[in-house]
Amino acid sequence: MSSTWGSVREAFTESTALELDLLGRALPLSPLAATGNVRIRVDEGHVHIGVAAQPVRVHVSLGVADNIGASPEGCVELLGIRPLLFGTAWKVLDLFMDALMADNQVPTNGLGRYNIAAKVRRARSGQLAQDLLQRDTWDAVRQVYAATDQLRHSLVHRRVTVDEQGTLTGHDEQGAALAPKLTLDEQESMARAAQRLGEAASQGPPVDARTQLDLAAWLARLSALHGVTLGAGEPLAVIRELTMVVYRHPESGAYLLPVPELWALPNLAGDAAVDLVVEFSDQPGIMARGRLEDAPMELVQLDPAALPDWLGR
Repeated sequence: MSSTWGSVREAFTESTALELDLLGRALPLSPLAATGNVRIRVDEGHVHIGVAAQPVRVHVSLGVADNIGASPEGCVELLGIRPLLFGTAWKVLDLFMDALMADNQVPTNGLGRYNIAAKVRRARSGQLAQDLLQRDTWDAVRQVYAATDQLRHSLVHRRVTVDEQGTLTGHDEQGAALAPKLTLDEQESMARAAQRLGEAASQGPPVDARTQLDLAAWLARLSALHGVTLGAGEPLAVIRELTMVVYRHPESGAYLLPVPELWALPNLAGDAAVDLVVEFSDQPGIMARGRLEDAPMELVQLDPAALPDWLGR
């Protein structure tokens, strides 16, 4: 049976609201759109684009918010609740498996529920259809869920220990240490991946490309648990807003947007996502907005009366 996530999306969103709110307060994610804290403005004047001898003039304005008091992450350390955040993140994955099982019309047990053991078996085998996540992302999610079930059982029903480095270890009924252990970085990555999974589940399909990108980046930090090659970069941090003032080409009359040159700006080094604002030099008040990563890697000719799909007003 093919899965259609839309049929269970609302139930999943409602069932995970408390867990995702807790994770978001304790380990907040970076916004996936520019907040105005970092703005870059590029104004070419009448310089012909593509002439290497003419430098691009860049003006950078930074807005720095003052933070007073302990950060959310600092409070997590102060209160020593990081193991509980692992349990909360695992619960999000567990409810995701519940939703997929229901969507695939897998029979429940006699109590109308799905046993964790049954969900773990399905997760390991991958025998659940889903149309929400990319295949490699789904493989990573289900393997992380299955790999950490005994650690979750230790946290809830048995005993866990935390060493000086913050590594979380579960123990069996006899008190023996279990594998895998979860490092401090892996605990945080799992909590953040669970949040992005919650966002993806509430959006799609289709899932926003930045949500997919950041989910894969956090999952990539859990490769010891899932063994999937995700090819993801670093998790998204600050999304910069780049304003480009474009001018008419003297011959073609088109406005030119030099996408490769924009990505080459030192201020965007290492960025995978940038919010783009295009201003038309001789049309005050006329702007277009989009994502630089959606633009083709070429010199783009723009007509404000017929903008490409990746730009809007």
